[in-house]
Amino acid sequence: WGSAFVGLIILFVLLNLAKGVYTEFLWFDSVGYKSVYSKILVTRVWLFFAGAILFSALFLANIVLAQRLARRHEPAPLPPETILLIRSATIAGVAFLTFIFAIVFGSVASGQWENFLLFTNSGQFLDPGGTPIADPFHGHNPSFYILSLPLMRFVQTWLLGVVMLLILGALGIYGVGFSLRGFRMAFPRGVYLHVAILVAILTLFVAWSYWFDIKELVLSSRGLGGSLFGASATDVSATRFALYFMMAVTTLGSIAAIASVFRKGFGVPLGAFGLWLGSVIIILTLYPTAYQRFSVQPNELVRETPYISHNINMTKEAFGLSKITAKEFVTGEELPSEADLKNAAVVDNIRLWDHRPLRETLNQIQVFRPYYTFSDVDVDRYDFGSGTRQVMLAARELVPENLPEEAQNWVAKRLQYTHGYGVAMSPVNTFTGEGRPEFFLKDLPPVGDIEVTQPEVYFGERTASYVIIGTDTEEFDYPTETAQFTKYQGDGGVHISSWLRKFAFAWRFADLNLLISGEVTPESRILMRRHIQDRVSSIAPFLELDRDPYLVVADGGLFWIQDAYTVTNRFPYSQPFPGETSQFQQDFNYIRNSVKVVVSAYSGDVDFYVMDPSDALLRTYAKIFTELFKPLDEMPPSVRRQIRFPEGLFDVQEFMYRSYHVTDPRVFFSREDLWSRPTETFYGSAGQLMEAYYVILPLPGEVEPEFLLLLPMTPLNRPNLVSWLAARSDGENYGQLVAYTFPRDRQVDGPQQVEARISNDPLIAQQFTLWGQQGSRIIRGNLLVIPVGDTLLYVEPVYLQAESLNFPELRRVIVAIGDRSPVMEPTLDRALDVALGKADPSPPLGGLTSSRPEPGVTPTPEPATPEPVATLTGDERDFDALIRDVERFLEDLKRLRDQ
Repeated sequence: WGSAFVGLIILFVLLNLAKGVYTEFLWFDSVGYKSVYSKILVTRVWLFFAGAILFSALFLANIVLAQRLARRHEPAPLPPETILLIRSATIAGVAFLTFIFAIVFGSVASGQWENFLLFTNSGQFLDPGGTPIADPFHGHNPSFYILSLPLMRFVQTWLLGVVMLLILGALGIYGVGFSLRGFRMAFPRGVYLHVAILVAILTLFVAWSYWFDIKELVLSSRGLGGSLFGASATDVSATRFALYFMMAVTTLGSIAAIASVFRKGFGVPLGAFGLWLGSVIIILTLYPTAYQRFSVQPNELVRETPYISHNINMTKEAFGLSKITAKEFVTGEELPSEADLKNAAVVDNIRLWDHRPLRETLNQIQVFRPYYTFSDVDVDRYDFGSGTRQVMLAARELVPENLPEEAQNWVAKRLQYTHGYGVAMSPVNTFTGEGRPEFFLKDLPPVGDIEVTQPEVYFGERTASYVIIGTDTEEFDYPTETAQFTKYQGDGGVHISSWLRKFAFAWRFADLNLLISGEVTPESRILMRRHIQDRVSSIAPFLELDRDPYLVVADGGLFWIQDAYTVTNRFPYSQPFPGETSQFQQDFNYIRNSVKVVVSAYSGDVDFYVMDPSDALLRTYAKIFTELFKPLDEMPPSVRRQIRFPEGLFDVQEFMYRSYHVTDPRVFFSREDLWSRPTETFYGSAGQLMEAYYVILPLPGEVEPEFLLLLPMTPLNRPNLVSWLAARSDGENYGQLVAYTFPRDRQVDGPQQVEARISNDPLIAQQFTLWGQQGSRIIRGNLLVIPVGDTLLYVEPVYLQAESLNFPELRRVIVAIGDRSPVMEPTLDRALDVALGKADPSPPLGGLTSSRPEPGVTPTPEPATPEPVATLTGDERDFDALIRDVERFLEDLKRLRDQ
């Protein structure tokens, strides 16, 4: 009965594994990538059995040898039943342990499928000129550390674990055998030799590990007190010697283990172990520490300079910073011309709407039913015939948990409510008199300036659950006065035409209804993995995904573009990016945006397009999975026009460029030229880190406007601007980065300084106070810093939101040109006119008067109005008067400056 019970458990486990493999194979086949799954599965299975069989063979051979050596010196014959019992127990125990450890070691080997495939298909990393890169210490190509060394290190660790178990197994057999004699006889030389050989092999594997440590010194993080990645002066001069010394000591230990067999006593092995332990403490630990303290630290700059140079060069190569073009941006004293400032290509694409308040607004005016939602708003640009316009768009996705209570049943959630519907698209710079967005696309069904013939959203960012299409139940399409229904016409999904397929998926999803429902027909299909990132990562788990897939309207359909990266943390001398501080879950020191993934929102088709064919990691994966990647030329032109430089990669490169814009090791060592990301006031909260933002404008010296991802930068712990970084997205310029730096002898206000100017402006502050007294919440949107000619234009939208409803409305636009006073007006055009002195400021709401002079008119100082001081003490009156005098003095200075 016990055997039968264990057998049932094993059968259940095997059937569960078979179910998983079967349903996975069906799904990969439905998306056209069964070769990818087969490659991974076959490799994993092959490695599992190779690891399990190799361990079993070594372990059993070791046990058999130990038993034979032990039986040669058995004591007087034991009773037959005792011998049978001992041997039966030994055989059963050995078989059980072999089975368990074979599964463990086989599973561990199976988990190395990716490293095995990378090792057997590795290529070389090349510089922009096509020359193989060599690390400056060992002279190896980075592929050695990234593609080869991990598997080699695993083999060493795996074999080390096997040998340790062999030693324990042999000692166990000898312990049982000789315990029957009461340990009255000395161990024979054969036993000593067996154990000594195993110990010698163990020490050789330990020596091998020191060789890996030497090779991996280029991945060290001990330089400059732990802040510099790569081999440092101490690593090169002291640690490398210590590791070679430990290799020699450990190798001598293996020889001593064999020699101890031929000498009585334990003097030789104990002496060898003592030498090894002393070497670990003195040579491997104390010597590098003393060398660092007494030789390197007193001359740290001189000693570390060559290694700092290696770190700078390799970090720039690993993060693509070596391709950044640095230019100077000299701001002028004069105002930009009206023609430059009000250039339609620029003004029509200044983004006033922020994606966060706009999402809330769309959820108020474009949802129509509680089971729809706009979960994210994306920024892109489209050609409407009259020119390219920057837009914000979002998919209207279905949220099953928000269905009416009467619809919270299996048929509704799995068969009827299967998809979202439509898209909202609005220009970034316009809004109605009520503070609402204007639209290029809106409503149900979608109407507007772009034709959408297939608006259903079966795959998106909120579609986490599976649904079944092709059933006898019609699918809800979209609401009107009468609900509209439809039938899925795409080719996506897994056919569940047989009882076996129904049973497998019912087991997988623990859903009995899938198996017994009469609505499911032989033509039915199951749509699973409908979340974009889950879908992509299931096909290509070795790619790192950007956190924000964005929506594209093309050829009448809806598509998602998902940026994917190849990353590693083993690029020699390259400084790691702290992934835990960003969207990434791991640290890495190499990244490329090598793949653009396009997913149809209707059919779920997934296409992987090669974006960076020069990436050695991608070339290796393309060699492994020959049917996975497609050349970029095969991407439909209507979709290709919408590709943009990804924010995730830009954030990484911007973070690294803060330190690695420096090329002089001495400046890098002193850390006196570090940059930082500026802060802004957002939603009324100061000190929020700015987000990079997309703009359409011509770069300085260029004529044609283009789609850019831009971010200003400030010196560390200083508010003024020092540079701005732009990434290009259009045509042949895609992927180019340009850094414009400001002259060091000129003060250029940074975002937080401009925010302070806005907060301190009397008219704006009074208007904010008035709105706050009327129960409205003031939302200050993103402050955009926009280069126009040789001047910086600062633009910030202002939203109002009622306390009782999450419904932001865009009510004002604040504009500041250069270092001039900010103006706040109802529209962007009027704000630009007022800022240029072409129009009078608008009277604020609530009857407040403007404190700004009319253009060309010298202001007449107003008489001071005495403040009531009856309730103030003498000290308070003096302090209050001082504050008023300072405020009046600052206002006079502003008036003089404006004149």
